[in-house]
Amino acid sequence: MQKRNLLILIVVVIAVALIAGLWILNPFKKSSEKTIDDADKGANTITEKASEGTLPDLNTNPLKNAPDTNPVSKTNPYRDIKTNPFE
Repeated sequence: MQKRNLLILIVVVIAVALIAGLWILNPFKKSSEKTIDDADKGANTITEKASEGTLPDLNTNPLKNAPDTNPVSKTNPYRDIKTNPFE
């Protein structure tokens, strides 16, 4: 009977220690997330300032002023018909 009581006491002490440890470590976890977010913002601003004026405009489209080379639009046989033959 004494071994059983001792085993129950050990399990309860371990459970309390785990709960207390998780509760104590939880605030440190939140502050480290804030530190990581601040470091990420700092890295982004440094990258933006370092590449300012050196990179070309990335929103350029080389085919924006491309000529119309679609052969279907140039060879429409029904373009000159005044009435619609399908009505």
